[in-house]
Amino acid sequence: MIKARAILVNNERTMNMLMHSMAEENGINAITVHGRSVEQGYSGLLDWPRIKEVAQSVSVPVIANGGIGNGFMTSEILQQTGAMAVMPSRAFLGNTWLIGEILAVINSEGAAPSAPEKCPAVKFSINI
Repeated sequence: MIKARAILVNNERTMNMLMHSMAEENGINAITVHGRSVEQGYSGLLDWPRIKEVAQSVSVPVIANGGIGNGFMTSEILQQTGAMAVMPSRAFLGNTWLIGEILAVINSEGAAPSAPEKCPAVKFSINI
C-alpha cells in the first residue's frame, strides 16, 4: 500500500496519476489518498474530487484519508469519492469510540455509541 497527497503546482492541486498507475502495475494492492496537500498541513478544505480522480483511474482499492471526524462524514466521503474505505487518524485522539460510530454508519445502524457504551472506554483510559 502507498499513501499519497496532492501537491501544489502553479497554485493548483494535482495528483501524480502516473505514480498511482505505476504503483498499481508493480503490485501495490491499495492506495491511500489524503484529501489535503502537504502545503495545507492540518487545515484547509479537503479535496474530495482528487480522491475520486484516483479512485476512478486505478483498479486497486482507494482509501480516503484526512478530516474524517465522525461516522456520518465517513458515509459522505465514501459516496462522493468512490473510495472503498476510510483511514481516520488524528480524529481518534480523545475519541476512541469513533470506530464504533463509523461502523454503525457503515453497517446502516446509524447510531453513535451511547454514553453508557462509552463509559468503559473512558474508565479504561483513566486507569492507564
